[in-house]
Amino acid sequence: MQVYYIERIRKLCGPKGKYMLILKREFVNEVYDKIIRKFEGVIRSTADMYKGIYKGKILSLFPDGIIIISGVSSDEELKDLLKNLVDIN
Repeated sequence: MQVYYIERIRKLCGPKGKYMLILKREFVNEVYDKIIRKFEGVIRSTADMYKGIYKGKILSLFPDGIIIISGVSSDEELKDLLKNLVDIN
């Protein structure tokens, strides 16, 4: 995912490797559409959150542009996952 989509990336505390991405507001719908189409399974879908699985990782999408990704072991793995997820370099 190119940097211009992302406002901020934070590594969250915990043993399972969680990252929080905050998208720039103008790209939220575009990025979410791409991600949701690639989900291998949907865990939960509500007005406040959309949660699904992609390549064994759990992604939680919130309407305000926050994405929580669980199960990522490194910054490099996160970068590769995001690149494949939204089909950009």
